[in-house]
Amino acid sequence: TKKELDVNHQELMPARQGRGKYVTSMSPKSIKHKQQLGKSKDPKSTHRLSNQARKHSALSVEDLSYCCIPFLPGRQYASDIITATLKTTEEYGTFNSLIEAKREKAKKTEVYDLLIRSEEGEKQIKSLEKQLRDVKKETEQELQNQDGTIAYRKDMLQEMKAKANIEISYRKRKPDLQVQQTQKKCRNAEKVLEKEIQNLKSKTDEEIRVHTETENFLERQQKNLEEKLDYWLDKYERDTDAKDQELDALEAARADNLEKLQKLAREVR
Repeated sequence: TKKELDVNHQELMPARQGRGKYVTSMSPKSIKHKQQLGKSKDPKSTHRLSNQARKHSALSVEDLSYCCIPFLPGRQYASDIITATLKTTEEYGTFNSLIEAKREKAKKTEVYDLLIRSEEGEKQIKSLEKQLRDVKKETEQELQNQDGTIAYRKDMLQEMKAKANIEISYRKRKPDLQVQQTQKKCRNAEKVLEKEIQNLKSKTDEEIRVHTETENFLERQQKNLEEKLDYWLDKYERDTDAKDQELDALEAARADNLEKLQKLAREVR
């Protein structure tokens, strides 16, 4: 939902404590589990695992640097994660800090990309809605102008008819030729005005048609963008579930390997 996306967006911003200081993201449950695991191991096994961790420190630095760059200033955050990882490795013989940092980085990257696509979709929808309102407003204004022009022409036609009738009445005693000429003149004027009225009606119909087509097009575009937004939201949820399953499988494999390693260590002793 939109509320969840806002919460995830806030989580993307690192908690700062002064310039160059950041809060590490390790849950109390993970720390407690690591402490219990560390207490269950004997000093020799812990010392052996610490030596192995130091041998792989170069790989840990590379992975941690890649993990931290997109979200925090690279060196400071990488240094904090490296320190936490080496400390965890020395104390408990695990790489949970590195795994959790990678997992958090992957989730934040997906959420950040989704937020960008969501904001772009909302901006496009708002832009189309504004265009639709502008087109409606312009069309309504043009229709009002056309209606005013038609009414003005009709008034002129009625006025000319009235004048013609008065003139005909005034010249009843004139020769029939003058009467015919006056009638012909009035008919011609009526034809001209009726033609203008017909043209205005045709233009009005055309404007209405164009307006309707434009409105339908914008509505289709808006619906298309809303469907795309729903698609990306669904895709984000599916991808997140898939990543969680992959991480669970990796953690299970790591636990199995750790158990085998402990078994080998006991056999060597």
